[in-house]
Amino acid sequence: MGFFRLMPLWFGIGFIAPLTAQSISALGWASTLPVSPIVPGLVLGVVWGGSTVLRGRWI
Repeated sequence: MGFFRLMPLWFGIGFIAPLTAQSISALGWASTLPVSPIVPGLVLGVVWGGSTVLRGRWI
């Protein structure tokens, strides 16, 4: 697989994950999580990006 074929995955890791982590911190949910806020962000980003790569559709 080429680099550009995996672009949705890179988008999920590079944009969705930090955005989710910042949102968790801004909403004050970080203190209730047993892990760093970036972990749920990475999980969400990888799952969303990976499913996008497999389906071939962004939406």
